[in-house]
Amino acid sequence: MDFLGIKSLFDLLEFFSFIATIIGGIAILFAVRDYSISRKQLHLSVLQSCVARFRDHFMDLNPKSSSTQVRDYLDLVNEEMFYFEQQYLPLEVAHEWLDGMIHFIPIYDGAGKILNEPYCLPQIVAEDMLSNYHFRRIRRIFTVEGKFEMEGIFKDNVQEINLTERERLIRYLLYNIRVNWK
Repeated sequence: MDFLGIKSLFDLLEFFSFIATIIGGIAILFAVRDYSISRKQLHLSVLQSCVARFRDHFMDLNPKSSSTQVRDYLDLVNEEMFYFEQQYLPLEVAHEWLDGMIHFIPIYDGAGKILNEPYCLPQIVAEDMLSNYHFRRIRRIFTVEGKFEMEGIFKDNVQEINLTERERLIRYLLYNIRVNWK
């Protein structure tokens, strides 16, 4: 037997081992590709779900919204924070969504004082909703150390917003999210 340099049973087994190694390597490459595609599909699915729920239920969220609607919004925010912590959503999405959330969620200092009380939903403050164990993730993420110039962050006139200070606040909140990243 002298086919493809195979002269003995040992050479034949070595040939099959080589072929199996090549097939195994190709299978690993396909598995990695499929995992990457599946992860991207999961991210897209989570993103679409959160955006759809916000649009369907919270586009009209305002200081006169019902306590039930505000609690439901906090449930969505809590879920989104979980997705950010688990890296199911990209950092860019977290940045964008936090930029909107700061208009609804109280921001606390280390002593528990609300720094943006005139600018957040009054129901959350009046009912102390974030002291609820269920919302501890939100409370932790929206607690900052240091001073932030809140009036400049929340100006009504877009041209007057202190973008540097706003970005600093959002980056701090992102840091609080990333503290739990593995």
